[in-house]
Amino acid sequence: MLTTTQTPKRRLMRFVAMMAGLALLTGLSTGPAAAAPATVYVGLGDSIAAGTGGGPSSPPCHQTPAAYPSSLGGVNVACFGATTGSVVQLELPFVPSNAALVTVTVGSNDVGAGNVAATCTKAPGSPACQAALFDSVAIQLPKLPGRIASMVKAIRQKAPSAQIVLTGYPRLFTSNPLMTPEQLATTQSVNRATDLLNASIALSALLSRARYVSVTDRFINHGVGSSDPWIVGPPSLCIPTVNCPTQPEQLFHPTATGHIQGYSAAVAASFVGVG
Repeated sequence: MLTTTQTPKRRLMRFVAMMAGLALLTGLSTGPAAAAPATVYVGLGDSIAAGTGGGPSSPPCHQTPAAYPSSLGGVNVACFGATTGSVVQLELPFVPSNAALVTVTVGSNDVGAGNVAATCTKAPGSPACQAALFDSVAIQLPKLPGRIASMVKAIRQKAPSAQIVLTGYPRLFTSNPLMTPEQLATTQSVNRATDLLNASIALSALLSRARYVSVTDRFINHGVGSSDPWIVGPPSLCIPTVNCPTQPEQLFHPTATGHIQGYSAAVAASFVGVG
């Protein structure tokens, strides 16, 4: 999800430069005779795949060890702020042609979901909230299936034998009796928008012959507002030491528990036949 003013392209370009420098240094230290190990699993995508929210992180990509690609033994090149386009342009080059598995969590930034969450939490039921929801669902979401299809095609061209897995997103909120009527209405609207986003990703996966992994059920009763939240919430709705942000980038991202018990558990179950 995208919640900062720094452009995704600038963050991702910095990450590419860092990765390229690391690759160069590795090559120089090992010498031309050293053979690079085969990469079986590569994780691509946005801040969810990067593990943002799962602990302290640094720019540009805000990766944490709690990220599901990392905790499941993959090479994680996902980056905060990524869209379908930047996955292809800036992350896909790091996928080797012999990859056996590629997972992707992306789409939220394409449709402005971060802006919806931030705007509607700050001013629930406001015209600004309604405008953000309308732009996300009515204007941006219809464009997503085509973008995902192009992304999956590019991944398949780069790694023809790879199993491709697309994931969905968790509902951010769990309603509770302490919420005002405006907050209750907004949480329901934002959760419905998330359901529409997930339906679009799932249909795109089906049409592109990729696998879709839902995390919706695993996060039920673990949204912001629940007694056991797995999503980092704003100060007005979070529980100290449980899901309050310590860095601004963490807001509306899974906690370490959410990444591991939510995403890692769900994605691991889709690894049938990969080896």
